[in-house]
Amino acid sequence: TDFASVRLTVDEYVTRYRIPVEVATSGEMAEGFYAMPPSTDPPMIAVSGPKSVVERIVSAQVVADQTTLPAQEGNVRRALAFTLVDENGEAIQSDMLEVTSESVLLDSIIVEQMVYSQRTVEFSELGLVTGEPAEGYEIKGVYLTPGSVTIAGRAAAINDINVMYADNTVSVRGATDSVTKALKVRQPSTIKYSSTDSVTVAVEIGPVITTRAYEIAASLQGLSAALKEMGGLRIATVHVTGPQPWLDSLSAGDVKLSCDLSTIDVPGTYTLPLTCTVAGSEGRNFTVEIVPASVVVTVIER
Repeated sequence: TDFASVRLTVDEYVTRYRIPVEVATSGEMAEGFYAMPPSTDPPMIAVSGPKSVVERIVSAQVVADQTTLPAQEGNVRRALAFTLVDENGEAIQSDMLEVTSESVLLDSIIVEQMVYSQRTVEFSELGLVTGEPAEGYEIKGVYLTPGSVTIAGRAAAINDINVMYADNTVSVRGATDSVTKALKVRQPSTIKYSSTDSVTVAVEIGPVITTRAYEIAASLQGLSAALKEMGGLRIATVHVTGPQPWLDSLSAGDVKLSCDLSTIDVPGTYTLPLTCTVAGSEGRNFTVEIVPASVVVTVIER
């Protein structure tokens, strides 16, 4: 007599408790509103079933679509489907699994989110910088990063907030270099969310740019020994524009004017440009204006 045979695989039936529920959000909330991070009910579940399957489960994952939230303030509760996943994020599906919370069978997770109104406001520079830079230096600019902050809360509470303030100041007293400092943002308790809790303040400091005038006698150079220049002292005003601390250190003796006569080979009257050199000017950012910029030279034979 032939007998049919059936092979059975027997697995231990177990229950794992305190498996966490994790929520991922997708999409963006309607413009002008902000949804707080979601919470779940329950925050943890129990899963019963074959041991070989249950042991692979690491969490129950829920995806909360933000685009389906109502564009109005208030608390939103939604029953959303969940997926059991392993450590690689792969879905685990089996008809032999039973998901419960406090002995109640579950087929969905309650996801709760609070929706608030949202707006963007600027940071205020008022009173942000204190003190004065060193003598000869000035504040060139104040730059805030970020320049604005997004806040959320009840519309009645945040609609009157037009600027945000830092809770401290940046001192530039006696400074000769730029100063950068991160400051905490002062946040009223009515604000439920803020895109940042700090602002970086960069204060650009540089030398005052000023002008000094010097009366300088020009040196006539390079004239042929066979010729003679017929003229008196040539005086010009040299206007040097540059950093005040450097100009404060200059004297009239540091500024030289010259006129090159080496191109003259026959007697006559010539108009030639003046050239200026300033001692210690290497690497300096400055400009020079000479008034008049040229001299008239009359040359005769010796």
